[in-house]
Amino acid sequence: MKNVLSIAGAVIIFASTTVYAASPMGPAMQGETGIMRVISAESLPQTGAMFGVDGLYFRDTDLLNTAGDTNQRLEGNVNLTYGAADWLELFINESTAAQSIKNTLTNRNDLYQSPGDLTGGFKLSFLASPGFAMGLDAFSQLLTSQDALGYQWNATNFGARLLWTVDLDASEDVPFRLNINIGYKWDHSRYLLQAPNYTLGSYTSVAQMYSIGIPRSEEEYAYGIYHDDQVIGAADLELPGPYATPFVQYYTNQIINTGKNSSLPHLKYNQSPQYVTPGFRFTPAKGLAIDVAADIGLTKVESLPSSVTPGTNVNVRSVPLWDIIIGASYTVLPGQTVVIQKIQAPPPPENGKITGVVLDAKTGTSISGVVIKFEGTDMSDIITGNSGTFTSCPLNAGPVRLDFLKDGYEPTTLDGTIITGQTITQEVSMKKLTLIGAIAGMVTDTTGKPLAAVLTFNNTALPPAATDPGTGFYFVKLTPGNYEMTVSAQGYVGRTINVQIKNMMKTIVNFTLEPRQAAPPPPPVAEKKPRVILEKAKKKIEITEAIHFETGRATILEDSFSLLNEIAQVLQQNPGISVRVEGYTDNVGSATYNLRLSQQRAENVMKYLIQDGISSDRVTSKGFGMMNPIASNATAAGRAKNRRVEFTITKD
Repeated sequence: MKNVLSIAGAVIIFASTTVYAASPMGPAMQGETGIMRVISAESLPQTGAMFGVDGLYFRDTDLLNTAGDTNQRLEGNVNLTYGAADWLELFINESTAAQSIKNTLTNRNDLYQSPGDLTGGFKLSFLASPGFAMGLDAFSQLLTSQDALGYQWNATNFGARLLWTVDLDASEDVPFRLNINIGYKWDHSRYLLQAPNYTLGSYTSVAQMYSIGIPRSEEEYAYGIYHDDQVIGAADLELPGPYATPFVQYYTNQIINTGKNSSLPHLKYNQSPQYVTPGFRFTPAKGLAIDVAADIGLTKVESLPSSVTPGTNVNVRSVPLWDIIIGASYTVLPGQTVVIQKIQAPPPPENGKITGVVLDAKTGTSISGVVIKFEGTDMSDIITGNSGTFTSCPLNAGPVRLDFLKDGYEPTTLDGTIITGQTITQEVSMKKLTLIGAIAGMVTDTTGKPLAAVLTFNNTALPPAATDPGTGFYFVKLTPGNYEMTVSAQGYVGRTINVQIKNMMKTIVNFTLEPRQAAPPPPPVAEKKPRVILEKAKKKIEITEAIHFETGRATILEDSFSLLNEIAQVLQQNPGISVRVEGYTDNVGSATYNLRLSQQRAENVMKYLIQDGISSDRVTSKGFGMMNPIASNATAAGRAKNRRVEFTITKD
């Protein structure tokens, strides 16, 4: 057990040094979506497909009832999996094995071969919430006859399992995935014992074999024969990474006595087959997965009479001390296109790339989060990473213009020329904006007479300003932002306005003040109810109108642009606030579809705010699909309320 814990610890330490990202799907050994011996509750998306192969090998002594004998086994599996629907997965598996046993007494090699067992079934999946899935699978195993070609139908096995998956990698960007399987297998492999060529090895009866607590003999192990049903249990912990996913698994087949074989005793838990399996799933290319793992047997060691030295006992095991498993698979998901065409000589390259780094013009430090637009092309915008670097996708040869945009910096343009088959490297410098603006104007009475007035601002750090008494003129320098400005003069009714100061611009505002003796002014016009409300206590930016999208798509409709501009203005007025844009949908359509749609809508709103001048490090996005409805989905009005975008304050 110490060795097992050491191996598991090494796997976890290795995983802690990995840069994490979601790993691709792949099949378990039986064919369903999973990894090695453990099945995931998640299914392939509709029309997705997987093809996989794997092999198992061990070489061991003192195995089963063959004290001192040497056992070698080579086992292979081929499987195919298909996503019939987002919630339904179909699978089929063909397995074959060969086991060689060198007898110590006779110095003879006995070879047992299984021509191929066929397993098929289905899996139902339910996505309860992002990152948590439940499922149910059912399977049937057709076992091959040991004395003739074809399947022995009365030896067909059946089984079913309940499946649970917790995937924080998908819901919270945390590299953690947990799978749990619990099931039951109705086993009929004992009927293979009726084959005339079958023997019990060194035992005279099945009853003798089980009387000492050994589940199977060498021949039974080779052919996969059990004498009764089994409770199946499995669990694994995965740490998903971009190129490697370390995992540790536990798997057991607990043989039970249902009365089908009266000679079978009630085996203890530690006498039934059980393994711990550390390993890795490597993902070197899109859709390709390579699995490497080792089973470590945990089943109890039994002391049996030696068949070589009479009168002495030897320690033997009912499962190998270890085995090695290697597998490979390829997954095709919806949207991936596989094209088969006649092989031709590759055409000469017609495209090139541009790469480089964006630096602060004054300090020379790299700038992250710079949005780069490619003028005159349909290429999507890219954003510089933490090191300020960028690399374009292939571009047509010829002149190209790149626009660099970053909140707090002057927009910068780079003109270059793309050369066929080459990557051009450029260093781009961006200057910080000079954050200064001004407000100016005249203060007069209703007859046009200049007034000596005082101007104050809601920012208490700013000192009051005054007009020239002779001309009524004023001029005040301010940093860009939104201000509440009050103008007052002795004997006159003061005025207060909100004004926005823009960088490098002078804002002109003239004031006309009425004498206090004048008739009372008309009642103020009721202020329009704001559409965007900052609720710091609730950690929310509330909006009183919905953001509209094209039906079933993530494209923002034009009538929502002004609302998004107001949201951007509130964020500009509160530079210390960061928000997460959250997308929600109604319950029309599948959970997978709605989760994807809500994420795309939230991302488009985030991109709009960034293009409207909000720094990319102040806004993130996340889709929640059908989660957290605020109204009943049973009515059209309720569904309309559930299709919404919310803004949660993540930093204030």
